[in-house]
Amino acid sequence: MGNRAVIQMQGQGAGIYLHNNGGHDTIAPLLHVAKEYGIRGDDYGIARLAQMLGNFFGGVLSIGVAPLENLDMDNLDNGTYVIDEKFNIVDRLFFDGVEQNVHPFEEMVLEFRTANDKFFVQRNIDTNPSNRFPRKNKWDGHYPEARYCVCTGCVESGYTNASADRHDLR
Repeated sequence: MGNRAVIQMQGQGAGIYLHNNGGHDTIAPLLHVAKEYGIRGDDYGIARLAQMLGNFFGGVLSIGVAPLENLDMDNLDNGTYVIDEKFNIVDRLFFDGVEQNVHPFEEMVLEFRTANDKFFVQRNIDTNPSNRFPRKNKWDGHYPEARYCVCTGCVESGYTNASADRHDLR
């Protein structure tokens, strides 16, 4: 047994299955941090949430991504969270129990940031979480204050000295 839940992006056919930590006291902080990072809410949303959860849990268990019809949406634990493109919970399916309130919100936010900042926050300029740089718009990964490229491709490859002819450096 676990503390199961499914996260479904509204209007999309895929979701994330959580075997553990499926309570609202984990999901709400996860979505809060996703908003802070400026994660796109289109078809990349589920992938980035899955990445954040995988970084948080570590290892090879606890989460899965699949078409909704293959997920245990009526899981007898926390049901299914339906979220919109702005990472707000807009519906809750298959849940009529008592809301879990074990993990303090700010503590979980800190746990998600600790596990994910190195992947989602600009590196080598400022490590203070209150000084995160917002994206210029939801379509690109370049930060206006950057002295080097922090687009997804460069960050994921660990390449931070991109040349100006390849990227818009500031």
